Amino acid sequence: MITILTSLFGGLSVTLRITSSLFVKSILHLCYQRLRTLAADEEREPNTNLQDLAKNFGRLIYHKVTTFNLFKRTLTDVQHGIHSTRVYIILLLVNVYVLVLYSTLIGGSQQIIVKNPSTDQAEEIYKLYPSMLSCPCRRLSMPRSTFMHYEVRLHPFCISSFVRDDHWLQY
Repeated sequence: MITILTSLFGGLSVTLRITSSLFVKSILHLCYQRLRTLAADEEREPNTNLQDLAKNFGRLIYHKVTTFNLFKRTLTDVQHGIHSTRVYIILLLVNVYVLVLYSTLIGGSQQIIVKNPSTDQAEEIYKLYPSMLSCPCRRLSMPRSTFMHYEVRLHPFCISSFVRDDHWLQY
């Protein structure tokens, strides 16, 4: 059970590490695209008087100054990394919680020991539980007739009158 949970945790960790980065990239891309379309819509609106033009020009200058970055690619990568890490940790904690909840709710396996089972009983148990059956016995007790059949045949000389005397058989 511990091995299964450990392997599931490792698989989830790798999967979440890959998918959280892609998830954050796609969300950030959608957000930046939406901001660009909103900014483009604002720029397209016709301004009729000079006072509105001056206000919009001031806003544009303020926006450009506050968002100006010479190292935009590096900053984006850092922000992307921060967001990816947060999503990864949240998803990892949720999945660990689900795994722990699942492992506590699912019924555990029981160990039933059958001492000295008959051959028929051992075969029946093996048919029902072939992958989970373990036998601590050193050897399996079964009748010889199931795997061996013998019939005594004596050589004709051994049953002849020459050897019938008890003296020859004891020699």
